[in-house]
Amino acid sequence: MPVYSGRRRAAALLVLGGICAVSSDPSPGQWETWHRNTGVTCIHNLLLPNDRLVCIERPQERPYGINLNTMGETAVEIDISQPDQPFQINPIHKNAFCGGHAQLADGTVLVVGGDARSLEADGIPFLYDGRKGVRLYRPCEADAVAAGTCKKGTWEDQPEMSTNRWYPTVTTLQDGSAIIVGGTMDHLDFGSLDHVDNPTYEYFPPKTGGTWPRQLDLLAWAFPHNLYPFVFQLAESNHVFVFASNRTVLIDPQTDAVDHRIPDLPLDADQAPMTYPHSATAVVLPMTIANNWTMTIQICGGSKLSDQGAASANCYQISPDDPNASWKRVADLATARLMPDSVLLPTGQVLYLNGVSRGVAGGNGGQVQYAQDPVFQPDLYDPTSDTHTLLPAAASVGRLYHASALLTQSGHVLTTGSEMQNYVDYVAGRTECWGVPLGMDPSDHAPTGEAVCTLPFGHTIERFTPPYLQGVDEATRAHVASLPESASYGQAFAVTASLPADRVQRVVALRYTSSTHGLNTDQRLVELVIRSRKDTQLEVVAPRDGRRAPPGRWHLFLLNASGVPGTARPIMFGDSTTGIKSTRQKSGSVSRQSAPTTTAWLTFSAVGIAGASMLAYLFL
Repeated sequence: MPVYSGRRRAAALLVLGGICAVSSDPSPGQWETWHRNTGVTCIHNLLLPNDRLVCIERPQERPYGINLNTMGETAVEIDISQPDQPFQINPIHKNAFCGGHAQLADGTVLVVGGDARSLEADGIPFLYDGRKGVRLYRPCEADAVAAGTCKKGTWEDQPEMSTNRWYPTVTTLQDGSAIIVGGTMDHLDFGSLDHVDNPTYEYFPPKTGGTWPRQLDLLAWAFPHNLYPFVFQLAESNHVFVFASNRTVLIDPQTDAVDHRIPDLPLDADQAPMTYPHSATAVVLPMTIANNWTMTIQICGGSKLSDQGAASANCYQISPDDPNASWKRVADLATARLMPDSVLLPTGQVLYLNGVSRGVAGGNGGQVQYAQDPVFQPDLYDPTSDTHTLLPAAASVGRLYHASALLTQSGHVLTTGSEMQNYVDYVAGRTECWGVPLGMDPSDHAPTGEAVCTLPFGHTIERFTPPYLQGVDEATRAHVASLPESASYGQAFAVTASLPADRVQRVVALRYTSSTHGLNTDQRLVELVIRSRKDTQLEVVAPRDGRRAPPGRWHLFLLNASGVPGTARPIMFGDSTTGIKSTRQKSGSVSRQSAPTTTAWLTFSAVGIAGASMLAYLFL
């Protein structure tokens, strides 16, 4: 893989790209360091109630050695309600790195698949091959958190899948089940693609009738651009939207019939396949009263087709419930981004952040030569006007490969992760600091270390205050004072506000999320109908059904007349009964006296994809 030219000084890493339909806004937003040590690199982020976050990382690779924060354990739980709260190690026994996850109807988080790498200490394994793994994470109960008796949730092992899955997508469906789509049998090496494709899908809980897993021709066609496909529950039918490369199919989970009526993404634009490693981001735009709760999916970013080293600013939309649905090109991102994250905001806007302006996704921790020039400024998108605003406030931390972002109940946005923090060494031309060189013998020792080079692991969280919270009089924000723990679909329920109810303009629900690799199939915003207002109480109607609002835990936000949200509280929508029988795995670190050693050395080289070898796989 060639090293891309045009490297820039660290002080000039912002790439402002070609801007289309960009507006200006006097409120820049504000960044602050929220956690200075998360314990692990937050590659996988699972949002929990009570302002908690589960982070999962990749076992650290040579030449860096194990993560001494956790003695090699790969999962922690963090209190994100206040800055710099201590992390709680919560071992996950089957390696979940590069797995998929989704928030389930009962408030647990499903985590499936992962990586083959295992670890041991004193000859005793403590991290196992996770490619067939199925796990549930059960959060602490609110009263136990308040009493201080529960510091972290519990992992509950489920029966394994029958097949390996690395980079699968998991999406919760309208009936509370989850669909598991794609992945490969092992880590992906573009130089050796034989015997790794797994173009299949299945369900959790598993279906009992027929042969499973079942092949999906879209995934077979798109390989190797079929990893972490974009998968969403449709709002007006039971069908499931599945997008890989530039092509879409709809699956009916009741019959497993596959519908090909959605046209391909147009080829006339300068756009490479929009899934890994030319990773774009996809989001379901807000479903509001004003747009009659229409479901529109927007995909943005990725790589150009003409120059696969250059990020793309292209954005496309489709409303897949429309019987004549077709893709349309909409306003470009304010700046081109590869590996962006998209975060729905309670105001109905979308915040695009993280990512880089050159390269491809992939590589071992520290192999920063595959993606450079992090983009530090957020892009605020308004769906109603189809305009992007490049906010002046720049993050202090670059978020490259294996970064993520999520919304909190306060209305702030957190950015996490990245295994390429040694990009500053790359910019400075310090070639000895680029991680494990390609072709390096695993027994060799690269000339790296904290005293010599910047460690690549991003163990910090930054918090972004969006413009709508800047300079706001707290007394004017409408916070949720009380609401029921759950509501059935279509049910009217009472919400008590911190302000008189006539000062609440809108009520929106935002689903709890789990995010990784720019993928977040959980997030969705649904505006709720306000039936009546009296004193500080509002009568609000829950979403119509699980198609519009998949069951599970949601934030409920109140917005005042200025469109400023208050602090949310959680509510469960839909039937939380899933009939899942789980096997509880005891949480806590394995007792050991010495640092673990690896039982196997795996080279993650899903990065050698330039030139003819990559072109051979474009739009097959």
